[in-house]
Parts: sequence; structure tokens; C-alpha cells
Amino acid sequence: MTRWNALPVLLVVVVLLAITAGSGGAAPAPARGGTLTMVIGSDPPSLDPHRTPSVNIAHAVMYETLVTVDRRTGEFIPGLAESWEISQDGTAITFKLKRGVKFHDGTPFNAAAVKTTFDRLVSKETNAPGASWVGTLTRTDVVDDLTVRLVFSKPYAPIFSSLRISFLAILSPTAIAKMGADYGQNPVGTGPFRFKQWIPNDRIVYERNPDYAWGPAHYKNRGAPNFDQLIIRIVPDESTRVIAFERGDIDILPGAPARDARRMMRDGKFPFIQIPTTSGTYLGLNVKKPPINDVRVRRAIGHATNTDEVARIALEGLAVPMLSPIAPTIWGYWDGVKQFALNHDPDRARALLAEAGYRPGPGGAMMKDGRPLEFTVWTYARMTNVRVAVVLQSQLRTAGIKLNIEQMEPATLLASTQRGEHDAILISYGWPDADILYYFFHSSRLATTNRVHYVNTQVDKLLEDGQTTVDTAKRLEVYKQLQRILLAEVPWVPLASELSVNFNQPYVQDIYYDKFGNLLLLDAYRTR
Repeated sequence: MTRWNALPVLLVVVVLLAITAGSGGAAPAPARGGTLTMVIGSDPPSLDPHRTPSVNIAHAVMYETLVTVDRRTGEFIPGLAESWEISQDGTAITFKLKRGVKFHDGTPFNAAAVKTTFDRLVSKETNAPGASWVGTLTRTDVVDDLTVRLVFSKPYAPIFSSLRISFLAILSPTAIAKMGADYGQNPVGTGPFRFKQWIPNDRIVYERNPDYAWGPAHYKNRGAPNFDQLIIRIVPDESTRVIAFERGDIDILPGAPARDARRMMRDGKFPFIQIPTTSGTYLGLNVKKPPINDVRVRRAIGHATNTDEVARIALEGLAVPMLSPIAPTIWGYWDGVKQFALNHDPDRARALLAEAGYRPGPGGAMMKDGRPLEFTVWTYARMTNVRVAVVLQSQLRTAGIKLNIEQMEPATLLASTQRGEHDAILISYGWPDADILYYFFHSSRLATTNRVHYVNTQVDKLLEDGQTTVDTAKRLEVYKQLQRILLAEVPWVPLASELSVNFNQPYVQDIYYDKFGNLLLLDAYRTR
């Protein structure tokens, strides 16, 4: 197998600890049967990965991708592909596919299925939100029944990071032809669980795929899962999720809110795994809206922000302060960015505001042209986000800046910020590669994911270079430059990278998470 040397997974990610409360001896042998119940915060928009802007565990348990990630090393390993070769010029990847794989509807998995899937993904008719994750892909060629080639107009360095996510899962061509636009209500994959029922805003039910026999090599069990049934409950309210778990109604609670997670860790009643994530929370500043269209004001906001306090107080210490738009667990993060970071420096913040024409007014508010310096941040109605916003509000007040907080539903927030109606947004992202910056700062992403409405031709060029530079060292230099520029112009104030604390009931054994925080269930079983 040829590995693309531009694509190592350099995540500084370690599973910190796993505590099994009340366990005393050797774990019992894996048992089969029973139902596993877990919880997520919102209904997926669709179970068709080509019809949704986000994918999660609801997709991952029934779909599979060509490559996956070794849970121990973080390296890319075969998923539905058996092996792959990359052309010398980096513009073609040839995959040898696993033999004997079948979709849940009995359709054989082969090169034609891969081509059908990728053709559908990139077609204008589909208009798939995930189509951008294949970058410069121009076509998919069937070489023979079990060999398929992806061809790119120019090298696309982050492609392996994309290939592992459910956006690029392989779909049944039979079901595509039969279901058409209704695929999302009748999903068919090759995964260890097959779809059974979806009650919107309540639950999604899956059953064991008894034919499954091609699990990735990092599992002990590479065959059918131990559970008869998997139920994913939809519970939007964070506190309600925690209560349901502690009451025993739910077996797995991923991503517990920081305040509850800290308490539950102290109590020690439930096993938990604490995992650094490839996510970052940031304050996005709309560079087109006064008064924060002035870079001096944006830099003042950055220097008035104390990210150590954000991590320690708002996130209960279950986070790492961020110095760069790239979280420290993401490939492309550069440790030398410390010398360019927006360190907490209230004196510097006041000096910058003075340069921008602001003077102290009544109650310590910074004033200009008879108006106080204030702006409004929009954020999700999520406990953790609100806690971060409140800490920021207090910090900025000491610099004479008034921060107003407005909570809203995700769909409203995303649509309004695309139109540029906001001053600022407090939100999080998650991705394992620095290429994520392309989606947030490239001018081609205005009115979509570039929610700060930032345009810089030099940054555009560097973002494009970051996608097409295959040499790892040269590519890293690109992202060093990008981090320096973005910290100077401050379209974002980076805040913190959260740790994910995932709890499970003591009777659920062999729960794993990979180094991107994805839940792995093939070895899991119940002891009662």
C-alpha cells in the first residue's frame, strides 16, 4: 500500500483515561444480544449523506467508507478498500476493493457502486453539501469489478481526511435507482447495522446486519455486531440527556456538557473516556460590519480576551486554550504561532482602541462620536456556548467594550450569518486537517461557510496552495503563513478546543473511540 506522504495524521491526541467504576476483576467474555441505546442532540436533516450538511453516528453505524482511521495510531487504514496506490503526480488514486461485501439490500459492493456514489455526490443535480470535500475530483473510473480510480484535475492533499467521513460513504446503486430523492428515508449501506425505523425528533432504530464480515482491522470482532438492536435517541436538551443517562434510560452519553461532566467525573459512578477533539470554538467577527470592520478594534477584542479563563471557567477546565484558528490537535497547527498569538493584554487592547479614536466615557465605556463601543454575538442556544459568551462579555467589559448576547436556533443562525446580518458569531468547528481554513476564509465561500465575510487575495492563494501542495513540509509552511496573517487581521478570535467526555453504563463493555472522537461499536457488548 502506498501512503501519500503529504497526509500523515499528526494528531497530538491521546485517550487520557478510561475508568471502569466498580470493576474488580477480568472483564467477562463478550456476550451477544440485547439493545444498546445512545443519545444525540438533534435529528439529522437526512440519512442520505448526499442530502445533509452534517453527518454523525446516525450515518456512521450503517454506512462505510473506502478508508477509515486506526483507533490506536490515527493512521488511515482500509475500510471498504483493501489497498490503494497514488500516482506519481498525485492526481489519481487507484483503490482495490474488498471482495465479498454486500449492501443491506443484497446488492454486491463493487467498483460500479463506488462510481455511482461519487458521480451522484458531485453532480449538480444532487447539489450535495458534502461535494466540496472531494476537492478537485474530476471523474471516477471503473478499472475492473473490484478496482476503481479517482482522478483529480490537480493534487488534492486533504482527500484522505475526506474519504473517511460519511459524506463520502458508498451507497447502494440499486437503492439509489429505486428510491431517488427518498433515499434518506430508506437508507442502504454496507455497515454493521442496518436501518429499521426513524421516528423524527424521537429516535432512530437499527438492527444487526447478520451478514457483516468485513470490519476494519483495528477491531477484535470483524464480524456482525454483538447487539441485536441499536437505538439512537434524539434529545435536544443537554440537561435532559444527562438526567436520562443517570436514570439508566440511556447506555452511552457522548460529549457530556462540561459542568455535568466535571460533576460526574468526581462522582465516579460511571465509566468515562476523556478525549481531546479536533474541534475549535471561536468568536467570528464580521469584518464588514462597523465597528468591528476596523482591524484595530478586532485586535483590541482579541487582546481583551483571556482564553485561559474561557477554558478554565466556562468549560470547567475540560478544554485547551487556542492560540491559532487551527486547534492544536489538528494537522497543520504550528507551535511557533505563540509569538503571533493575541495574548491577553488589556493595556494593549486600550492602546489599540485609542488608536481607533475611542476615549473613556461614562462607566468606563469606550466612546467614539458620542457612541459606546458595543456589538452583538449570536450563538446557539446551547449551555456551553452561552457560558463561553458570558465569560467573554465580562472580559470585554473590563476593556470598555459592551458585548450583547443573542441565542438562536442553529438553522436561523446559519442562514442569517450567511447573509451577513450579524456582528459576530460564537460557534465551533471540527475537522482533522488545516484545510478547514479554506471553507471559513476563502472568498469563494462567501455567503456559505465564510461567515465573517473576509476577503484577502493573498489568503485565497495560500488556501489554494494548501489544498494542492503534496509535500508535507512545504504544505506546513503554507499554513504557518496563513496562521500569521489571520492572527494579524483577526477575522476570528480563537478561544478553546474542548475535550470530549463520554460516559457509558458500567454494564457496557469494550466501547472505543477513534482519535477523531468517533464512537466504535463493533466490539461492544452488554454484561446484563
